[in-house]
This record gives sequence, structure tokens and C-alpha cells, in this order.
Amino acid sequence: MNDTGSLADRAEGRRVHRGVLGFAAVTVIAVAAAWLFFAPQRLPIEEGRWIGWDEKRLTAELGPATTTTAGYVQVGSEPAAKPAGPYKTLYYRQRGGHLYIWLHRRSGRWLCFDSLWFDNGVEFSGGSDSQVP
Repeated sequence: MNDTGSLADRAEGRRVHRGVLGFAAVTVIAVAAAWLFFAPQRLPIEEGRWIGWDEKRLTAELGPATTTTAGYVQVGSEPAAKPAGPYKTLYYRQRGGHLYIWLHRRSGRWLCFDSLWFDNGVEFSGGSDSQVP
């Protein structure tokens, strides 16, 4: 038997294997770079996203709140236009931040009139009635 052919075949196989691995590595790096560049960046504060949603729809979308408080829990500054009460505050501890949803009772339903999501690193200056866990 001729071992020269088998050695050449093994060398060729290693070259093909290295080429495939190199291509895979470049592809993974390119996809990761594209994701980092094109992924939507969330702002550190997002206001009003849930306005108009009722409590049933909010719970269906977000799951049960981490805490539910009767009344208005102030975080930061009060909204410019606060409808007539009674109020309920839903708080969601989420990955990377906090979500407050303020509801008021209207026509037998709890409706969102304001909401605030903020990143874990956001700090509010607002005195003793500004509640951030």
C-alpha cells in the first residue's frame, strides 16, 4: 500500500476542516457584531407606553404585578394631568429595570392613565415621597 496518498488525504482533510471552522467563527463574529449594532437600544426611561390599557389586558400581557398598591404611589414627579380617582399602582420588577403602571377606576374598569419604566441605574431626586425600591 502507498501511505503517501493517505497522508496527503489526511492533510487535505485537516485543511478543509480548518477552513470550515474558520468560516464558522467568522460567521458567528459577524452575526454578533450585526446584532450589537442593529439591536434596538432601550432608553433608560420610557413613559406612557401602557396608557389606555385596562388591568385585564395588562395582566394578560405582563403577568401578575410584583406588587399591587391601593392608591397612587409617586415615583419621580406626578403626571401633568391626573384623572379623578380612585387609584391603583401596579409595580413590576423586571429584568434590567422597574415598571410602574398607574390605574384609575372608570366605568367599572381599571384603566392605565400613566406608566413609567426605568433602568436599574436611574435615580430620581424628588424628596421623601418618591418611592423607588
